[in-house]
Amino acid sequence: MSNFCLWQLAYTELYFTDTLWPDFDSREFRSALASYAGRERRFGRTSEQVGQPRSLVSSAVPKAGLG
Repeated sequence: MSNFCLWQLAYTELYFTDTLWPDFDSREFRSALASYAGRERRFGRTSEQVGQPRSLVSSAVPKAGLG
């Protein structure tokens, strides 16, 4: 990854393993999937807002005035 496209990684989930590609088998793949499934996805929210319905979260954000 270069500095050219770092902004494209904003919501990207990266997985790093010490296993080299020739040794990456179904067991390693299942381990990667388990790691992916166990992550907390917040999509811009704080950890406290994750359990709240979106309507409550959006109402807590002040609206910008146009005039």
